[in-house]
Parts: sequence; C-alpha cells; structure tokens
Amino acid sequence: MYIRDAHAETDLGVLRRLIHENPLGILTTGIKSPMYSLLQSSHISFLLDVQDQSSETELGYLRRHMARQNPQSKASDFRPHGPCKLEGKFKMSQEMSKGDRDGVIRGFENLQSETEYDLAQIVRERGELKDKQQ
Repeated sequence: MYIRDAHAETDLGVLRRLIHENPLGILTTGIKSPMYSLLQSSHISFLLDVQDQSSETELGYLRRHMARQNPQSKASDFRPHGPCKLEGKFKMSQEMSKGDRDGVIRGFENLQSETEYDLAQIVRERGELKDKQQ
C-alpha cells in the first residue's frame, strides 16, 4: 500500500485501536483456478490479539473467520503467523491548508448525522496533529 508521509500513522497503539474498533477488512488473494477468477476478495472480520496493550513494539497476531466453502479458505494457509509489520494511514485532509480543512469539517457537520460529526472530529484531530508537527 502506498502511504504518503502526510497520511502515515506510525503509532502502533493508534493502529491497533483502529483495527479493534473497525474489524471489517478485505482479504485479497491471487489464486490460479479453472473455476474462479484469479483475484478473489472477501470481506471478513479480523481480530488483532495483543498480549501487552501497553507495549509500543508488539504487533500482535491477526485472527479471522472465513467460511470453509470460500475458495480463498481452501487455498490459504491460515496457521498462526505473526505480522512482520503493521502500517496504516489516515487520509483525513491533513495535507490541506487549515482553511480547506475547516471547509471539509463544516461540510461534514452540515450533513447533521452522528457519522459525519465523527468524521469532522477526526479531520479536526488529524489536522491539529499535522499543525503541531510543523
């Protein structure tokens, strides 16, 4: 995944919390098969098991559930593997100027729903983090 510096999140605690709060992910594989398309994608729930939540270095272990009938399940090795890295990004207008970000925030707030208010707050927080780094 390409991650611009402006969007990169390097705090493992933040990334682990993001996975915990948003467990739905997409598993994409390339499996040669005469019966199925080469690329297969499935929406599945992921659980990130972390032994020590206060650790600043522990990546944890990803667990998932997938139906046995799913062609990806039949062709995948789902024995426990620890991740070799954990990376992520927040693309929340933080690369924009403060005026542009304020416009994005107002736009979300004008939609007047809980989800949009939450998004406006994230845009605000990520912008403030960017401003502190400068």
